[in-house]
Amino acid sequence: MKRKVRIQESEFRSQNSGVRSQKSEVRNSVFCILYSVFSVSSVSLWLTITMLILPFSVFAQSEYIATSPLQFLKMGSGPRVEAMAGAYVGLADDENAVLLNPAGLANIKGKRLGMFHRAGLVGIGLESISYTHHFEESPAGLGANLLFLHSPKIDRTNNLGKVDDFSCYDAALTLGYGREVSPDLLVGASLRLIQEKLDDKTANTACFDVGLLFDTGYDGLNLGLALSNIGKGVKFISKEEDLPITLRGGASLKLLKDTLIISSQIDKSIDSPVIARLGVEHKVLEAVFLRAGYSNEKNIGSGISLGMGINLRNILADISFSPYGDLGNVTNLSICFAFLPEE
Repeated sequence: MKRKVRIQESEFRSQNSGVRSQKSEVRNSVFCILYSVFSVSSVSLWLTITMLILPFSVFAQSEYIATSPLQFLKMGSGPRVEAMAGAYVGLADDENAVLLNPAGLANIKGKRLGMFHRAGLVGIGLESISYTHHFEESPAGLGANLLFLHSPKIDRTNNLGKVDDFSCYDAALTLGYGREVSPDLLVGASLRLIQEKLDDKTANTACFDVGLLFDTGYDGLNLGLALSNIGKGVKFISKEEDLPITLRGGASLKLLKDTLIISSQIDKSIDSPVIARLGVEHKVLEAVFLRAGYSNEKNIGSGISLGMGINLRNILADISFSPYGDLGNVTNLSICFAFLPEE
């Protein structure tokens, strides 16, 4: 009997030792998995923080006056982009890509028709209509945009007073193409035809944009780069001036199952210092998005912008609000009709 008890105790110890060994192996496996995840996330976090913090190194508020003509070419972004302070080149996932980063046209599903209106700043208005078309049979997309800046009529006077009035406007037609060249890289280019009119004098020119969008593979982190308004300049009456050629570089990060987007960007135009931008978009309800941003671009006002959007799958409406100090507030409104492919 005692011998049987000893044998059973020995078998129990052996089984218990095996269980401990299995538990140890499980703990080691879990530790290895956590270590691997932590290591990858650390790299992603490091890259993300680097890209997001970098703009603040140039956030010194420097005053400047833009000297190139056709400044409206820098103003063509809709309320979603404006609410995020223009930090968009690394995101480029809607119709705003036509003007800001044509590479994103390859990434927009279905067809989209969008319109926006900007009101404020002494009666000057900005109108835009965009269309994007994604090819289902190939990883590519087309886009078109018509941008129109107009102002109230201006009085023409002489020594006796008002004689009559005249009008002025700026207009641009942009055609863009984006394509996927690899699973991680999108490239794009666009052609822009421009006309400027002041009273009975007009000037015409053309330029082009190029851009790319790169998926780093780290937790929703994308990088973007675009060079805009590349051209020889515009000659108005007898004076020829350079276009506002602008280089934009930035990053976007999607978190919390893509319900939170953080985007940063740095711009450099030939007629302005480096401009830094930081924007946030958060999906608070199934169809409601809140947005905010900050930029050091504005010499007047706080540089803060706010906005919201409503997405009803096929209809998207956005609004943004930017204070410009004594000049008043700028409000952007847009509506977009999305024709998505069947899932």
